Amino acid sequence: MDLSNVVIAVVILACIVMVLLATRYTTDQKGFDEMQLKKRGDAFRIGFFTLLACVLLMLFLNSLDSFAEKVTVDFMLIASIMITACVFGVYSIWKDAFFRMNENPKTYLGICFAVVFPNAIVLIGELKQHGTLLKDGKVTFTPCGNLLNVVTFTIIAITIIIKMIVNRREEKE
Repeated sequence: MDLSNVVIAVVILACIVMVLLATRYTTDQKGFDEMQLKKRGDAFRIGFFTLLACVLLMLFLNSLDSFAEKVTVDFMLIASIMITACVFGVYSIWKDAFFRMNENPKTYLGICFAVVFPNAIVLIGELKQHGTLLKDGKVTFTPCGNLLNVVTFTIIAITIIIKMIVNRREEKE
């Protein structure tokens, strides 16, 4: 029995549920003070211009034949999204606008590690099996997208940890 259709259906259903939960969670601005909302607005603006710059860079690089032969468009798109998410996350965490008032950052730290570890396992398996992350000499969405996830969420996790340390020191003073 071919389970690939079942797996695809489960993944699509999980994505729909995640989008619904994320939409419900992000539209509720309760728990943020005015300064946090302003800083979040700044983070969204910076994220937008980051995405715009990434897409323009992607269009330029894709026009170069030597680059287009080595990197697929789907990888460049996911790279643009992950770079934008990383910029938004780091900026808003550092400006105390990511977490709601009295929200525990350890929850998000757990989410970061829950994303990093499975993606790292896929990367390690790919390296053991093929000895490279390239598919036919090209950077592709799979498995290089896993590498992007590991890098992005590791950077966000490190930012959360550093911010927790800084906040703890400020509270002691």
